[in-house]
Amino acid sequence: MLKSIYLLTTIDVPVSSLDIPATLLSMVGVLYPKDWSGRDLQPVLKGNKNHNIRYAISEWVDTEGQFRHYKLIRWENPAKPDELYDLVADPHEMKDVAGKTPVRSVRAQLAKDLNAWMVKTNDPALYWKKTSANTSGQAEQDRIEAANRSAVEDKNPVSVYPKIFDGYVGQYEFTTRMTISISKEGGQLFFSGERGKSLLIPKSETLFVHKTQPMSISFIRNEKGEVTHLIRRISRSGEELTFDMKARKIE
Repeated sequence: MLKSIYLLTTIDVPVSSLDIPATLLSMVGVLYPKDWSGRDLQPVLKGNKNHNIRYAISEWVDTEGQFRHYKLIRWENPAKPDELYDLVADPHEMKDVAGKTPVRSVRAQLAKDLNAWMVKTNDPALYWKKTSANTSGQAEQDRIEAANRSAVEDKNPVSVYPKIFDGYVGQYEFTTRMTISISKEGGQLFFSGERGKSLLIPKSETLFVHKTQPMSISFIRNEKGEVTHLIRRISRSGEELTFDMKARKIE
């Protein structure tokens, strides 16, 4: 039974849809996992001014942080610098003010919050490629994208001892709360996700590619040899762009 009922209201605190599960669980007295990126919004709903919720994070290919009425955008492309927009004066985000002196402290605070959030949630942006010192940013990005796309499109299998697959079987959860399953059938590994079930083709003992989609799966082990995470790399159809998402093994 809910302990509190809140009247329909509008708040100006930056929040995310990721905060909803944590809030609902807290409302019914259930503790949510500490590594969730969502936050309990009950202090905000109760009008507590000391809620300490200053920013919200959103992401797709880029990663964004919103603080008060400012938004910072960090791009995966290392040649593109961070951008900052005043959402009140410039709601359509047409004028980047990242280089303006009056908002230097806002940009610094947003960057600090974003970096801390990335570390806390083990965000995929931590694993984005860095610009090579020997090539221009765009040239390096083009080289990386070409190699990434070629890797996920190569469906030729290599021979791998099937017993290794046993450690990969289980369910994995992304920071977005989306889950996927890895299963073993007849000495082969299978991926089950939002588009159904498909064979994973081995490229090495830890790297596999999806049979029909431009996607690869890399399995990560800890120092004890236990599989703890996987990294899913996707090449977006029709675009020269690949991106990684990391998921932790939950069962």
